[in-house]
Amino acid sequence: MGKIFDALQKAKKTSLGETPVSEKTSESKLVSLKPQTKEAVAEGVDLARQLSKQRMLRSDCENDLSDRPFLLLNIQDRLEVLEQYRLLRSKIFSSQDPKLRPKCIMVTSPVPMEGKTTIACNLAISIALGVNDQVLLIDADMRRPFQHKLLKVNFSLGLADYLLRDDIELKQTIYPTPVNKLALLPSGAVDAHLSTELLASRKMHALVTEAKTKYTDRYVVLDTPPCSFTSDPGVLADCADAIVLVIRDGYSKQDQIEETIESLGRDKIVGIVFNCAEYALGLKNYSQYYRRYYKS
Repeated sequence: MGKIFDALQKAKKTSLGETPVSEKTSESKLVSLKPQTKEAVAEGVDLARQLSKQRMLRSDCENDLSDRPFLLLNIQDRLEVLEQYRLLRSKIFSSQDPKLRPKCIMVTSPVPMEGKTTIACNLAISIALGVNDQVLLIDADMRRPFQHKLLKVNFSLGLADYLLRDDIELKQTIYPTPVNKLALLPSGAVDAHLSTELLASRKMHALVTEAKTKYTDRYVVLDTPPCSFTSDPGVLADCADAIVLVIRDGYSKQDQIEETIESLGRDKIVGIVFNCAEYALGLKNYSQYYRRYYKS
């Protein structure tokens, strides 16, 4: 009965406007919160972006990539671009089970100058943003290698050296980049006429197999030459688990795109990136046509 009486007395005091001593003590510790201003919210967003960029960069690397405005590192304010890379990544990794995800993604295009090298690099960066994901970017474009320049990586040995010589270990040709959890296997120096033979060799297939299976948290991104001018992408398609096709508005012709899709195989193409797309110029109908063609 004592506890019930105390409860009734407490309720009576509350109804009369009195505050129990225990509640007064706790009330004095409360802080009045005011709604955040737009300036404060914007400042918080900017800080979050800066912290995100810092996590993306290696702390022990002196190379500065701030003069690469087209890299994912430097487009944190262009949310529409970031969203497109998120969509591309989610399209490739549609399965929630890491064991069912493609471990080797090949990036190519029908003709040169469509932006496939930049897309391949940014795709590798976006995958490296995963909590536990490591990425090996392989520059398999021996005719026009550019990934080492894009990421400012100085190297002495590359992919061609490893494939041509028996006295070089694979680890000697893999280099860290300024991007955290992203390593680069540069193309190396080789006569362009030998590229197809080297990329079609058993040693190249064994390299890709080892790179994508040795570590469960590693993904491989292959940057290959355009399909309409060399057979190199065709010989590498067997190594890849998934293919991303880059098409730039105004560059590829309809027959070139169709031939590329047929040569690579429809089953492995998981996404088509329309680069520099301008919907105002009618690209919406253009892209819908090829989307229907791809699904047919």
